[in-house]
Amino acid sequence: MILTAKTMLIGDDKTVLENHGVRLHEGRITEVAPIEALKSAHPTEAVTDYGDATILPGLVDMHIHLAHCSTQPDAPVYDEHLCAYLAESRAKEALGLGVTTLRDVSSPNHLCQKLVLAGEKGLTGLIPRIIHTNRGICATGGHGWPGECRQADGEDEIRQAIRLELLEGANWFKLMTSHRSDGSEYNQPALNVAVDECHRKGVKIAVHAGIQPSVGMRGE
Repeated sequence: MILTAKTMLIGDDKTVLENHGVRLHEGRITEVAPIEALKSAHPTEAVTDYGDATILPGLVDMHIHLAHCSTQPDAPVYDEHLCAYLAESRAKEALGLGVTTLRDVSSPNHLCQKLVLAGEKGLTGLIPRIIHTNRGICATGGHGWPGECRQADGEDEIRQAIRLELLEGANWFKLMTSHRSDGSEYNQPALNVAVDECHRKGVKIAVHAGIQPSVGMRGE
């Protein structure tokens, strides 16, 4: 299959190609070249021309909560089953908008893991690639509680929480450092421990930091 358009961005943040096409084979991009060169090299390939449109690499959404339902007008009726349907619907909507990779930064336990598996088994139709933190981690009574977040207080509990979330299938780790009060819910040593444990396990870490001083803190 060959896709063509007036303009093409190849994703290096600087190159803009005019009147080029892209060849797809078995779901992968195999060639980018001028339109006529592609047609000549592959005369039997089907060609879809998007005219004055622009072809660009798949977009990446780095912050989404696929199953977050508290903003729904009928939020009280959302149990784990309805949340799963909501997550699937949002994933498909994202793909329809050109988002091919999602990073979910806290949803109910196992939800993203099972959604990924359902996609691999062909139970959902096409959905984006999903990278997720499983549940976020918060201090007792902190941001994300009550809710899907796992609570952890102190450095030892934070290390344990990271290990448990990874066992539950997380690809990343998410720490909630601020709520709606003036202050950080974790101190600097706690952040350092979280970063150290994630690096030791070979995973990346994200934090929820909405207000000072948590915005100004950093992991080392």
